[in-house]
Amino acid sequence: MQHTFMVWLRQRNAICDLYPLYNRDLLIAGVILHDMGKIEEYTAPMLSEYSVTGRLLGHISIMHANFTAIAERIGHADKEQTLILRHMILSHHGQMEYGSPVMPMIKEAEMLNIIDNLDARTNMFEKFYDDLPEGEFSPRMFALDNRNFYKAKGIK
Repeated sequence: MQHTFMVWLRQRNAICDLYPLYNRDLLIAGVILHDMGKIEEYTAPMLSEYSVTGRLLGHISIMHANFTAIAERIGHADKEQTLILRHMILSHHGQMEYGSPVMPMIKEAEMLNIIDNLDARTNMFEKFYDDLPEGEFSPRMFALDNRNFYKAKGIK
């Protein structure tokens, strides 16, 4: 969940300030909701291993079902905003081969995918880069197209 809040804290305001084209409230809602299914996808306490539900359904399907059920319970299932938020949950991985059942088709859904990827990639760099000696390459990083990254000498 740290990832979700880091996405929100680091980028939401900056993106909306730089690009007023995006609906701030919709983007905030998407950022908050998009990974909430991970609470059920992983086992407690450290969210480090998959639950049976998580393995069988995945966080995108879990959150979509939970959000849809809540919308139905409060009488908002047929509202367009609900449909838009459902789309943002379903499309936040950006491509079907990355786990989204649909690709983003709304500008805020596309931006959610972009900032989600930016934060996830930055997290990957933070995990290895400080300990990597200058002048050496990282191990291959599967999530970054199986590439190695070089840590240049004298550049922070």
